[in-house]
Amino acid sequence: STDIADNVVDVVAGRIERLSPEAQVLLKLASCLGSTFHSDVLAATKGAWEDQDIIESSGVHFSTVTSVAEKEISVVLDVALRECMLEKVSQTQYKFSHDRIMQAAYSLIPKGRERDLLHYRIGHILWDMSKSTQVEEWLMFLAADQLNRGADCIKDAAERFSVAELNLQVAEEAISSGAFISAAGYLESSNDLLDSETKWDQNYDISLRLCNALVEAEYCRANFDRSICVAHDVLANTKSVQDALRTYFTLVHCYSSSGNYGDAIKMGFQVLAKLGEPFPKKPRQIHVVHEHFKTLHMLKGKSNEYLLNLSEMEDSNKIGAMRLMSSLWMDCVVSQSQEYLLLLTFRMVQISLRCGICAFSAVGFAVYGMVVCGGLNSLKKGYRFGPLALELLDKLNGTRECLPRVYIFAYCGIKHFRTPLHQCASPFLESYNIAMSTGDIEYALVSALHYCMFYYFSGMRLGPIERDMRAYCDQMQEYKQETSLLVCAAYRQCVLNLMGLSDNNVILTGDAMEQEEFRKTATESNNMQALTAIALLRMQLAYYFDETDLAKELLKESQGLGSAFKGTHWGVAQTFFEGLVSISIARETKVSVKKRSNLKVAKGSIKKMKNLVEGAACNCLHMYLLLKAEYSSLTSSKGVKSRYDSAISTASRAGFLNDKALSNELAGKFFLAKGDTEWASYYLTQAYESYVDWGAQAKADQLQRNYLELIKEAKEQRKNARGVYSRRKFSSVAASSHRRLDHLEIKSDRKSSIVSGSTASSTEEKRRSSDRTSSFVENKEWGW
Repeated sequence: STDIADNVVDVVAGRIERLSPEAQVLLKLASCLGSTFHSDVLAATKGAWEDQDIIESSGVHFSTVTSVAEKEISVVLDVALRECMLEKVSQTQYKFSHDRIMQAAYSLIPKGRERDLLHYRIGHILWDMSKSTQVEEWLMFLAADQLNRGADCIKDAAERFSVAELNLQVAEEAISSGAFISAAGYLESSNDLLDSETKWDQNYDISLRLCNALVEAEYCRANFDRSICVAHDVLANTKSVQDALRTYFTLVHCYSSSGNYGDAIKMGFQVLAKLGEPFPKKPRQIHVVHEHFKTLHMLKGKSNEYLLNLSEMEDSNKIGAMRLMSSLWMDCVVSQSQEYLLLLTFRMVQISLRCGICAFSAVGFAVYGMVVCGGLNSLKKGYRFGPLALELLDKLNGTRECLPRVYIFAYCGIKHFRTPLHQCASPFLESYNIAMSTGDIEYALVSALHYCMFYYFSGMRLGPIERDMRAYCDQMQEYKQETSLLVCAAYRQCVLNLMGLSDNNVILTGDAMEQEEFRKTATESNNMQALTAIALLRMQLAYYFDETDLAKELLKESQGLGSAFKGTHWGVAQTFFEGLVSISIARETKVSVKKRSNLKVAKGSIKKMKNLVEGAACNCLHMYLLLKAEYSSLTSSKGVKSRYDSAISTASRAGFLNDKALSNELAGKFFLAKGDTEWASYYLTQAYESYVDWGAQAKADQLQRNYLELIKEAKEQRKNARGVYSRRKFSSVAASSHRRLDHLEIKSDRKSSIVSGSTASSTEEKRRSSDRTSSFVENKEWGW
């Protein structure tokens, strides 16, 4: 294929040589400018041919150059237009009809000094033009391109320095536009123009700007090895910690993006010590407890309004420390360095209270709220820090750099409790776009990951999110974001399994990943977040597809790993499925001791869910109701149906197609075990249709195979006039539960509950009384 391409270029070059000498000169010049060019720029660069060396080496007669200079450009280019070598884009803009034509014209310029000299001359002409304030900015980029291609002709040290400055200038412009690949090319050219042995001594300021930008640009295009190499050069030559701080930030990102969390954490804490914020080398529980109570004491009596009106932070070392701590927090989450994670959280809040607030204080308050809500299980006390972080972000104009981090912690750890889950997904698209434009690739793709996870757990249809997950996984692979890729690929494979697009429904192997290979990679890099995600998703699949023995193994694995998701909705899902699996195991266990042990785990899950619901966690109510229904199905037959109905109704109103389907399935199985095939048929048919609606075709197919006659019978009856279900209506107790989101169920568990004890005669009076006293109904974000 290369030979054919070369032959095509040779043939086209022969055609060009048959054109008039003036047309040949202009096509050669145009080929230097690129596939698209402007006639006024081409006219200005005609002077490049006036160099005597170029004329002599190219064999172009001086009279030809003079003729080109005298004739109208459009008249000469009309020849190439008639030969279909060029196309006219606008009044002054042309483009080559094909890349091979441009290559052919360029090949007619002899390689070596003549070609370099031509680019050098064109570059200087364009550079002079770009100094005019009325000329388009892109001309400066074009000038830098031409000078870089003729760099061998630049011998004078002062001129090399000037061209290096030009490259740095256009690179910084490219970075501000998010064009990091182009920026890296300009920065490398700038670096090559400076003497590597003397640049730091003779040109410290420009060398620092250049190398800092180069470290960032190489990181943004996932060239981590080159970024780290340049970073070490910077650290070896900088005069102060402040000068090196920008490179330290990027170096930490390089380590964490490539899965070296230990190196990222080690370097980060070394730099924090230099900035005046030392941490214990081997933190223990006593350090955490001390810092926790210190933070509580400092926050005592301070409202959100007080915190918003704190003075702004002025100490540059403290601001740098806050920025670095906001980056290290995610590394501690992924590697489950719990002590460091908590110490970072408390320190960020303490610095903000002691030294004033900055944009990164928003991150500090967000992670503190996440820790209080999840790690300390106090939703009521911690929730206020989510809105505080978002308000602080707006007040301090820290949107572009801090917004992705604040959104991740505020929505993943706080806002999701009281905001409908599907509404938590869209903010991550905004944070993804902002982070990509600023070059924060790590947090951009972490935002994309959380968008996919929120979408999956919110029960929206699987088809669209699978396509999004595929695109984001490709991007994570392109930018070498292994941390996010391991988790996102696991979720995508889980979706593919549910959709019936894998060979084995309970093994995460297929188009997105290979289960054992990914587990090995996650183990080697100590990516506890990925390991916990894989365990959770496998446990879900095992439960969905009735693989009780496998689910039992995965329950132990999940409990052994602990939770890398404390305070997040996926942590809630982990608790939910651990409870369901425990009840399922207890149902099949005949040994009383083992049965009691599993029921104890289930009761623990129910208790956690109840605490969340009482704290106004709106996305957990249907899970709590389903766990209660399942537990009651084992311990008593009284009121079980109303509990299943409440779980189904609540999940349906909240839009959780996945949990609506599961609740119907479990209700159907309960009635089938009781021998009530009529209700079993109804619920299983509802489950089948909900799974199909969700997009989980593999699960729907399994349900149809196992209960074909029941589902078929229900479908046939539904086609008839009124159907059998017109004779059997939901009990008034169940209907009341539907309207009141099972407030009475919670009330029965605790006398002084959050639910009103009103004994009003009408259902409407009961609902109003409950609304006035229920903490989660009072919450404005509760209603859908």
